[in-house]
Amino acid sequence: MSKIDELIHEYCPDGAEWKKLGDVCDTVTDYVAAGSFADLKKNVPYLATPDYALLVRTMDIKNGFTSSHPVYISESAFKYLWRVNLDRECIVLPNIGNCGEVYYIDPKKLPYKHNALATNAILLRSTEVMVRYLYYFFLTPLFQKQLEKITSKVGQGKFNKTDLKKLDIPVPPLPVQQEIVRILDSFTALQDELQKELEERKKQFEHVRDQLMNNGSDVILSDVAEYSKGRVSASEMTTENYVGVDNLLQNKAGKVSATFVPAKGNVIRFERNDILIGNIRPYLKKIWLADTNGGTNGDVLCIHVLDSSSVNPRYLYFVLSSDAFFAYDTVNVRSSGKMPRGDKESVMKYSFTLPSLQEQNDIVRKLESMSEYIYDAIPEELSLRQQQYTYYRDKLLSFPRKEA
Repeated sequence: MSKIDELIHEYCPDGAEWKKLGDVCDTVTDYVAAGSFADLKKNVPYLATPDYALLVRTMDIKNGFTSSHPVYISESAFKYLWRVNLDRECIVLPNIGNCGEVYYIDPKKLPYKHNALATNAILLRSTEVMVRYLYYFFLTPLFQKQLEKITSKVGQGKFNKTDLKKLDIPVPPLPVQQEIVRILDSFTALQDELQKELEERKKQFEHVRDQLMNNGSDVILSDVAEYSKGRVSASEMTTENYVGVDNLLQNKAGKVSATFVPAKGNVIRFERNDILIGNIRPYLKKIWLADTNGGTNGDVLCIHVLDSSSVNPRYLYFVLSSDAFFAYDTVNVRSSGKMPRGDKESVMKYSFTLPSLQEQNDIVRKLESMSEYIYDAIPEELSLRQQQYTYYRDKLLSFPRKEA
């Protein structure tokens, strides 16, 4: 931090000049010069298979371009959308729904050679301010609070380009911008390395688990477990012992405290070592091995081991937290659409191998040793790195206004 302190002392000891966003950025709305939306639909054929260019939606950027339903456009359509071609470094801000999200675009890192921005977002470029500097500032509370003020609260939220251009941003001299970007890039690089290690370790864990759990008798889930039949009064529920699908975390990350607790009636009872699985959108991989007694609802599958003298509940948890199980559950959904629901009967027909109890216990010890590092130690370090990055980002970008 000593270098940035020196640069600030040299170039802007009295603060930074603040400018309107529209004075330092080109702000391009979807298809702004392309005519009416009717003309757009007529001139931009959407293709089911790759033809020339990818029509990039903010959801594509957010999920790392892993969508199973990408949208492609022809060469003529790509040229027609020249104003929103993602051929240069830029920032993308959703302006209808998900307002407040910020995406930095490096065209070299896009998965398709030719790319154009889809609707419901604004593209920003600048030759006066470092785009990467802008990206970091857009993430700060200073900017987010300004953006919130111009965002309509009606429906899914919306703001327009005219209001966006009026927002204020600090513009320190270029050497200061460069050093801020260097510092924050170093923080994000460390987080990226940890995230990469986490993903690699998870793959390794899945492989080891599959190898360890491929011997034994073939069984289906209903042979060894059942859905909880118990009920408990809602009056006994608290934010800690009530588990709804909303407070189960994605990607096998357990649970957090509930934000909603039912006030009357009865709920499904779960006991310590029961396995709770989110039954809405199974692909989110929500699962938790209960470490206490409590209650849940019909959107959560509560699986109870029939005989713990022959089945270790923790072994069964490792079976049901596998990617293989969630792939099976996702394929066998009872309903499709935005909120697919798992089929309870199909879940109970899931097949796996069950070794002796002693072998189960040995496998559990090995897997728990691995999972403690993967699911506890690395995420904790990632969380600390994120806190450190956020602290320095907000500190570095909180410039006082330079007096005229």
